[in-house]
Amino acid sequence: MHSSFILLANPNGDACLPNPCENGGACESSGDGFTCTCEPGWMGETCDAPDYCFGDPCKNGGTCTNGDNGFTCTCAPGWLGDTCESPDFCFGDPCKNGGTCTNGDNGFTCTCAPGWLGDTCETPDFCFGDPCKNGGTCTNGDNGFTCTCAPGWLGDTCENMPSNPCAPNPCLNGGSCTPQGDGFTCECSPGWAGDNCETNPNGDACLPNPCENGGVCESSGDGFTCTCEPGWMGEKCETPDHCFSDPCKNGGSCENGDDGLTCICTPGWLGETCETIEHVNPCVLNPCENGRTCESSGNGFTCTCEPGWMGETCDTPDFCNGDSCKNGGTCTNGDNGFTCTCAPGWLGDTCETPDSCFGDPCENGGTCTNGDNGFTCTCAPGWLGNTCETSDFCNGDSCKNGGTCTNGDNGFTCTCAPGWLGDTCESEITISKNPCENGGTCTNGDNGFTCTCAPGWMGETCKST
Repeated sequence: MHSSFILLANPNGDACLPNPCENGGACESSGDGFTCTCEPGWMGETCDAPDYCFGDPCKNGGTCTNGDNGFTCTCAPGWLGDTCESPDFCFGDPCKNGGTCTNGDNGFTCTCAPGWLGDTCETPDFCFGDPCKNGGTCTNGDNGFTCTCAPGWLGDTCENMPSNPCAPNPCLNGGSCTPQGDGFTCECSPGWAGDNCETNPNGDACLPNPCENGGVCESSGDGFTCTCEPGWMGEKCETPDHCFSDPCKNGGSCENGDDGLTCICTPGWLGETCETIEHVNPCVLNPCENGRTCESSGNGFTCTCEPGWMGETCDTPDFCNGDSCKNGGTCTNGDNGFTCTCAPGWLGDTCETPDSCFGDPCENGGTCTNGDNGFTCTCAPGWLGNTCETSDFCNGDSCKNGGTCTNGDNGFTCTCAPGWLGDTCESEITISKNPCENGGTCTNGDNGFTCTCAPGWMGETCKST
């Protein structure tokens, strides 16, 4: 993906000189500004920000969002993980009846709520709560439980001793039993009659309730209709519905059988509930990210990455792609970008700027400072010149008493202030009277005086005719 932005230009000329687009971005002048076309993996006004979402790192329909130091994936339903790479086997709440689902490497595990059991907690645990009393042993069955009573006990839940004629209760259909000597008397529930409450004189097909496992009975003409509880099926709700809760994963179809269910798996999946990926060809799942090419190799695979990506599965941005470091610089990948180690004579984030100070051009202890068009030397005391190559003989106020110092090739010359003389103007001229005789005029010089003689006179002090 290429990104373009327009910025106002430098008023001095071409907005693309120097190139403001970083990390290999191409600059194009546009009116009073410029446009940056960024290299893949970069974004921002001047291509200065990594595009962590380049290459669609979020798999299986996940949505990528750029952040300050990386990206975040919002996964599509049924997937999880940093890059949405892992199936969420718990998607769709496969654990029924309040069971808790835990994801595993190849499927899920259900921790069932009390009173339920089975791979997906689909089967009632009729023995929950220890219904068999007085030491009886409970065994789960298809439609309920069976108690094996301890010696001396009997009844559906081992609740009665044999000496009681009402144990087990001989009164059917909810009738209550009262012992009478060696026998009993039944008080029948409404709608029932007979010694054992076995007769339904009103002909109500729902008396007794023919619907098993909590099914609700509704009379219909001479018959009845059962509305079954979840997990049961059949005319009288007598058959477990093993396919209740869609136990077949990953698009598999469920078929009820006498002893359980059978899952017909879609291609690429296997296992009792289609929970296991069929690892025939490791490239079937396309482990190479960002649209790259996968090639099988023995029991493994090899990914051929596109420019801008690296790693075993092409999942890591290659920030050094595209010669990011200029002028012979060496690029090193980091977590969030790259670092350039510049060749001698270059500097800058991408080694784009000449190092005019390379080679220490400032001599004799001078300090070098890089500038836009070259370097500047700040010379040590006693030196001058563009590269501090020339001795500054005038350093340190060599000329005294207001004298002016002038550098020469091999030393300095002092121009003394009036009234002073000597190489460094150290001597004061003291004249008590005009040394020029016979009307001559005296003029002070750097190292003495000069006489301008009147007509007819000559000599240093105008003594001679």
